[in-house]
Amino acid sequence: MEPEAPDASDVAVRATDNIPRAGDWALVLHSAGIDHRVDIRDGALALMVAAEDGPTALAALDAFDTESRPVIEAPMPDLGPSPLGFACAALLVIMFRLTGPGEARPPSTWFDVGSAASSAILDGEIWRSVTALMLHGDLMHLVGNVVASLLFVSAVGRWLGVGLGGALILASAAAGNILTAWSYGPGHVSIGASTATFAALGLLAGVQVVRRFGHA
Repeated sequence: MEPEAPDASDVAVRATDNIPRAGDWALVLHSAGIDHRVDIRDGALALMVAAEDGPTALAALDAFDTESRPVIEAPMPDLGPSPLGFACAALLVIMFRLTGPGEARPPSTWFDVGSAASSAILDGEIWRSVTALMLHGDLMHLVGNVVASLLFVSAVGRWLGVGLGGALILASAAAGNILTAWSYGPGHVSIGASTATFAALGLLAGVQVVRRFGHA
């Protein structure tokens, strides 16, 4: 039996020398209900369809190519090991040795002048939004923030550097304490580096968002 002569009105919508790729394209057209065949032209596998089906076939194949395109993620920022987390943890331990726990009775005067008392902050003692980060209620409060510093603050230092990372954490934590004072109003008092460690965690999330959407 003589092979069927190709229809002169057929058009090639794709050509490749990759057999699996040609098979994928053929499967796409089969799923879309478009009649097609695979010919060998100039040493390549050509996907042939009727001329009137050409635009529809191209649209289906273009959609498939878009969906199957590999996602290339931007590389993680990495400036190498950073001492920022260890330095913050060491500072918290030293300050705890100086101030003692907030649960002590009577508490150290450090808590009178350094805690994030909303009334004082709203009256202009803005420094309390920073000094409160160095004060802790008890040993477990301190340990939790030391561990968080070693994890999250170290990662910020590794990604953004000691200077920029430290400045952003401090600024974010101070802003958090100021906003807390404004939100709660007079009578609210808070202490601890938790605000700073959460700020570090937020910065890590922000860097990831910028990395992904910026690359896209």
